[in-house]
Amino acid sequence: MLAWKQWLNCGVLVVLLLTSNPISVIATNAGQDPMMLAPFPPYSGLKGWTWFPGWGDYEYGIDDDLSHHGNTCVYIRSDTANPLYLGAGLIQTFGADKYRGKRMKFSGFLKIEATDGSASLTMSIFDHEGICRETLGFDNMWGRNVTRVTDWTKVKVVLDVPEKSAFIEIGITMCGKGQVWVSGLLFQETTDQTTGRKLYQDEPQNLDFSERSVAVKVQSVRQ
Repeated sequence: MLAWKQWLNCGVLVVLLLTSNPISVIATNAGQDPMMLAPFPPYSGLKGWTWFPGWGDYEYGIDDDLSHHGNTCVYIRSDTANPLYLGAGLIQTFGADKYRGKRMKFSGFLKIEATDGSASLTMSIFDHEGICRETLGFDNMWGRNVTRVTDWTKVKVVLDVPEKSAFIEIGITMCGKGQVWVSGLLFQETTDQTTGRKLYQDEPQNLDFSERSVAVKVQSVRQ
């Protein structure tokens, strides 16, 4: 039996194929022996959170030597020389009942040391649980993700929760090589402007290919 878990991470849509066979994964926590966690996706050992380990290229833990404004710091870091760029993350899913019709903000402080990596907060809103669920809202800080070597920075994702929402998913993601620390997370109603990306355009666009990004290399393949 197969099931699919969609995970939006660091600007990349990662589709993880889950099988009915459990997969053991090791997650190392600061000051503790490694824990064998199974089945995939494993529970994190942190109440409410699920750990997606990036095919074993990452680890997470609590940094006992660091705090931010008195708050506990969790870290995610790569533990191989060349981690797969799919990344890893701590994810939490909960019911949307209390938040329907409201604008919600997921915020916190990020500190990163990753010259070849990036980190972000994420939030997704779904209409129901299951394979064919519809994404009603999504933001993974695309274009605003924290990169390189950056001291504590406050970041946020803000989404409206439609009346037909069933579940909300929030997360902390890290991709590439490096380490991120996260602290002071909050989930609260807000009047801030929404940061969500528009999932669909209102009508077809650029059907003649005349509008081009400066990043697009235009060349002829004719000899």
